[in-house]
Amino acid sequence: MKNPYLKRLRIQFILVMMGICLGFLLTIFGVQYFSSRRSMRQESETALDIALDRNDWMMGGMFPGENPGQQNEQDDFGRPGRPTKDDGTDNEAGKNGKQGNEGENGGKRDWEKTGNDRLDRTAILVVQVDSDGAVSTERNELFYLEDTDIQTLTEDALATGKSAGTLKSQKMRFKLREEEGVKRIAFVDISAELSKLKKDLRNALLIGSGVMLVMFLLSLFLSKITLRPVAKAWDDQKRFIADASHELKTPLTVILSNAEMMRKSKDQQTPKNARRLDNLETEAVRMKELVQELLEIARGDIGEKSPEKAVLDLSELVSECSLTWEPVFFEAGKTLETDIEEELTLSGNADSLRRLVTILLDNALKYSHEKGTISLQLKKENGFALISVENEGDPMTPDVLGQIFDRFYRADSSREETPGYGLGLPIAESIVKQHGGTIHAAATEKTNVFLIKLPLS
Repeated sequence: MKNPYLKRLRIQFILVMMGICLGFLLTIFGVQYFSSRRSMRQESETALDIALDRNDWMMGGMFPGENPGQQNEQDDFGRPGRPTKDDGTDNEAGKNGKQGNEGENGGKRDWEKTGNDRLDRTAILVVQVDSDGAVSTERNELFYLEDTDIQTLTEDALATGKSAGTLKSQKMRFKLREEEGVKRIAFVDISAELSKLKKDLRNALLIGSGVMLVMFLLSLFLSKITLRPVAKAWDDQKRFIADASHELKTPLTVILSNAEMMRKSKDQQTPKNARRLDNLETEAVRMKELVQELLEIARGDIGEKSPEKAVLDLSELVSECSLTWEPVFFEAGKTLETDIEEELTLSGNADSLRRLVTILLDNALKYSHEKGTISLQLKKENGFALISVENEGDPMTPDVLGQIFDRFYRADSSREETPGYGLGLPIAESIVKQHGGTIHAAATEKTNVFLIKLPLS
C-alpha cells in the first residue's frame, strides 16, 4: 500500500489485534499463575497449621480424647504415636480407650484423614523458644539444616514481629504460636514452590511469545485482506475526484471564457454574444445534469433513506417508457422491439424504476450500430421480473465488462465520440440494489445485453 493513510490504518489494525491477543494471554496466564500460587501457599500454610496442632497434641504424649493411663507407641523418629493395647482386657482404662476410638478419638481419626497427607508430603521444621530465648528443635524434617541455620531462621522469624510470614532470602514460610511465654515456630521450605512458579512463568512467556508471533503474522495477512476493500474504495475515490474534475472543467472553462468575452464586448446585443449566451446555457445545463447525477451517486454512498416504495404495475411502467423512447429511436434511424409480459407487479419506487429503464434504453441507443435493432424484454421467472435490454453493436471486451459499472468509466473508443459522463450505469446499479435486485452485463459476437433481476410482490 503506497498510500500513507492506508499504511497507518494497517498498522493500527495490527496493533489492535496484537493488543487483544496480549490482553487475552495476560488474563489466561495471570489467572493460572496466581491460582497456582495461591493453591501452593494455602497448602504450605495448612501444613504449618497441622504441624503446630500435631505437636500440641504430642506435647502431652497423647491425642485429644486419649486417657493419661495409656501407653503410646513411638514412631521411627521417637515421636509419640498411637496408644498401645493394654494386655489386661478388663482394665477400665483400656475399655475407655476403645470407647474413645469410637467416640472422642474420632477427632484423631479426622485429623489423620485431613492432616496426614499434607504432613507426609511436606517437610516441616518445628522449633521452640522458651522465655529465656533458648531455641530447641521439636521436629526437623529439613535434614540439610544445621543447628546454626535453625538458629538463624528462628532469629529472622522473631525479628519480623509477625505471627506468620515469608523469609524470602532463606526461601522459608513460617507460623508462630505463643502460649504461656513459650513460642513455637513451624517452618516449611518453599524453594520448590518458587521454582515451580518460576518455571510456570517461563513457560508462559515462551508460549505467549510464540502465540504473539503467530498472531503478528496472522494480523499481517488479515490486515491485507481486510483493508483491500478500503484500498479499492480509496482508489475509486481518487479516480472519481479526478474524473469529476475533468468533466466539470470543460463546461466551467466555456462558461468563464464566454462570460469574459461578453464583459469585454462593447455591444452585448451582437450575434456573437447571442451564441455565447447559448453556449453558457448549454454548458450550464450540462453541469446541472452532471451535478444531479453526482448527488444521486453520493446519496447511495452515504446510505440515505431509500425512496418510498409502493406496489406498482411493472409491465405498465416499462411499456410507458418504451412508448416514450420509440420516437427517439425512430429519429436516430434505429428500431426498438419490445416483448413485455403483462400484469407483473412489485414493490418499488416508480420514478426510480423509470430512471432505470431510461438509462438502459439511452445507453443502448448511444452504443448501437447505425440502423441497428434494440430489444427490450420483460419476463417472469421463478418469482422474479427479468428485464433485458439488448442492442446490436461492438461487443464489450472482458476488461470493459469488469469496469462497466464503475463511476465515470467509459471505453476509450467511445469517450470522445459519444456524449455522456459515465455515471448512468452506476446510478442504474444503485437503483437495482435499492430494490433488492441484481444487474450484470454480457456480450455476444454481435450484441451487448444488460440483464436485471427484480423480486416480484
